[in-house]
Amino acid sequence: MLSPLVDELENHVEGLRARFLAPFLPTDPAHRPQDYEHDVKAACVLAHAAFEEFVEQVSLHVMSKSLDAWQTERKANDALLALCLRHGVSISIEEDEDKFQPTCFDQVRLALDEAKKRHSKSINDNHGFSIKYLRSALTPVFINPPDDLRLTQSLKTLTAARGSFAHSAARNAEFTPSAKATRVRSTLSPEDAWDAITDCVLLCKEIARDASKFTEQKTVPKKYESLASRLRRKVVRSASTRKPAR
Repeated sequence: MLSPLVDELENHVEGLRARFLAPFLPTDPAHRPQDYEHDVKAACVLAHAAFEEFVEQVSLHVMSKSLDAWQTERKANDALLALCLRHGVSISIEEDEDKFQPTCFDQVRLALDEAKKRHSKSINDNHGFSIKYLRSALTPVFINPPDDLRLTQSLKTLTAARGSFAHSAARNAEFTPSAKATRVRSTLSPEDAWDAITDCVLLCKEIARDASKFTEQKTVPKKYESLASRLRRKVVRSASTRKPAR
């Protein structure tokens, strides 16, 4: 279930707003950058870390559920296929007739185990919340990163701000909403920071929604039919196919 992850993320982000940004919202002309620069820095860095962890958890959860479905029910889905294609696993055929060849099941099982190891390592080795990182974490489990222009622009704003805030003193922090734009020295306002953070929450919820098709398999219960009803239906079907006597 991804709902607890989404709820946890929303609660965490709301806590950041209350702790760091609420005193400066809505915008007050009396507030100066030096009044809120450290609070904005903390909110952006901590929110960015939470979004990064959320994406990692979703990716690994989809992978785990897909592997479980294959191992327990022999059900393969698009996430499993994408995982194998991304990480280049394969099965082999033993050409020497005198040598033992593992069963198809064992070969597929080992190949999937290897894909799991490679993807887990990729997630652990690569950190971030940029579009590039989203592609790296989500594409191998068949989830398209959201492409809504407003949400992706907010993602770029938060990522750029976080990158500057995490490596600079707040008073020297620089950010730009586009990695291709000329960097300008600026202080992100509490209102702009909160707008970017809330958009990123929406982006994460879209990711969770798309992931749910792999993690929340819904089965339609069969309608119960009594034994007497099944027998009557069988008798009627048999009588309708019986040839008339001459």
